[in-house]
Amino acid sequence: MRAVVADDSRFMRALVRKVLESAGVRVVAEASNGKEAVEAVVEHNPDLLVIDINMPGLNGLEALRALRARGVKTRFVVLTALDQPRIAEEARALGAVFVPKPLKPERLLEAVRNVAR
Repeated sequence: MRAVVADDSRFMRALVRKVLESAGVRVVAEASNGKEAVEAVVEHNPDLLVIDINMPGLNGLEALRALRARGVKTRFVVLTALDQPRIAEEARALGAVFVPKPLKPERLLEAVRNVAR
């Protein structure tokens, strides 16, 4: 499986990369905002996008909407520290699996396994 990781925190991108790579997922690109995430997904056509919601410029949900509008088949895992049911519902409506922060590696891996099915 190939993935793009998008989060405005360099630390979080590194953590997500480490967790994914420990499970055999190849991270093909990283992005620090939603615009970069859309560009990376279009360029690399990964199987998976792990994306934060709260980012500068284009946020995670806006990026997911833009990718769905393009017909992208990439699967999504959404990370967020925001405890708002509306965000989780909207992410799920876009076909994403929702993982709350603080990130627990086992929850991320479970979400990856769920979207891989």
